[in-house]
Amino acid sequence: MVRRLTELGHKGYAPTMAGHGPDVERAGITHQDCVASLIQYIEARDLRDVILVGHSSGGNLLCGAAPLIADRLQRLIFWSAFVLNDGESTLDANADSRVLLEQLASQTPDRTVMLPWEIWREAFMHDSGEEAARLAYSLLTPEPMAVFEAKLDQKAFFKLNIPRSYIVCRQDGALPSGETVWYPHYGNRLGKHKRVEMDGSHEVCFTRPVELAEAIIEASTD
Repeated sequence: MVRRLTELGHKGYAPTMAGHGPDVERAGITHQDCVASLIQYIEARDLRDVILVGHSSGGNLLCGAAPLIADRLQRLIFWSAFVLNDGESTLDANADSRVLLEQLASQTPDRTVMLPWEIWREAFMHDSGEEAARLAYSLLTPEPMAVFEAKLDQKAFFKLNIPRSYIVCRQDGALPSGETVWYPHYGNRLGKHKRVEMDGSHEVCFTRPVELAEAIIEASTD
């Protein structure tokens, strides 16, 4: 995806948040830690006119970081991403999955969550061959449960006037029944925004990276 963005004349960055990636400490990592690491990444490189893209729960990072670095941002792009209400947590928004997530976290010493292969494969990356899906799954790392539990203060985000877009993946079935599509449930919370559609599952970064890069470019302008 970054390679295609570069070919189209853009500079792409893919930061890794606190508590994520291989061989790092995950115990006690919070949503605010992840937001702080995103802000630090941008400020350390003095990045400006940034088009900030958030995928899935990464939408929560956009909402948390944007008010604090608004002067560095050109646009926010939510790609199959949460846009939570003020005071809501990711667990609150995933009531159907809450019991499973809490059970998985309780079985680990550092309270992290890693979806079993069968569930992840069916819900997140059903549009690829098994070999590609297993490779992608092998790259995943557990998610600190505290990130899902944080009840977010969204008031500052909803007051922002930064342009925003929402990328819809037509075959994304990552959410349980009742919210099988990310849009319009979350997209409409953005107020005025640009909507861009593409084919693919929740993990188009693996299955359709070139098309995703092009969707990001399309979503970057009004």
